[in-house]
Amino acid sequence: MTARAPWFPGLSADARLADVELRLTLAIGLLPLGIALLLMAAGLPDWPSPGLWAGLGLTLAGMGVLALRWKRSRGRYLRGYSTTHFLIRYLFVILGPILLWLVFGEWVIELAGIWPPLMLALLLVLYPVGRILRERSGPNAQAAPYATTAYFICRQTQMVLLVFSLVGLISGAVVDANEGYPTDPTALLLALWVLACMALLAGVVVSAAQWSQLFRRTGPPQPLDDLPPPTAADAAPPQRYGSEKF
Repeated sequence: MTARAPWFPGLSADARLADVELRLTLAIGLLPLGIALLLMAAGLPDWPSPGLWAGLGLTLAGMGVLALRWKRSRGRYLRGYSTTHFLIRYLFVILGPILLWLVFGEWVIELAGIWPPLMLALLLVLYPVGRILRERSGPNAQAAPYATTAYFICRQTQMVLLVFSLVGLISGAVVDANEGYPTDPTALLLALWVLACMALLAGVVVSAAQWSQLFRRTGPPQPLDDLPPPTAADAAPPQRYGSEKF
């Protein structure tokens, strides 16, 4: 019975860059760990909330499970390792925003409204979809053109959500900072949205160029109109030695 192919070959224990992916996941885990510790320290002398303790415990548990699974694999294929690796990385990705939301959620809604947080939440939901499509497209994009096209669309959607959510948060902060002052933030807000639209346009152009190369048919090379000039070795007469001179 043959072993089942992993869901995430790039995160498998026997992948070419398995140790690099492991260190990257552990580095991502340092973000929610640092956020939890900083928020706990900022709230002293009050006792930290249960949400911060839960985030800290989940981060440490994820690091421990991943380290044990890696030690067990010893650089060889281990059933279920790639899925466990992805789930732990996804946990680290969403824990940071969740911890920040537990502390600053009401202030963010009051500052920028509900739409920027909703777009960030949708971005986090689309993260596993983009990773799965990326793994399904594989290193050779032309071997799976439809999966690669879906990955391009998902990546562009993620970029739109990220840009709009960040600009929405910054715009809300700018408007709130200028309340009670005679300054008009309209010019700054217009500049922010123009930069956001330019970033989105650049992403669309890059995705369109990659998509056009994906479905481009490669034909045989065209023959040269003129033959190349003869080299010195071709023009020189063959050398004769010994009796071949006569």
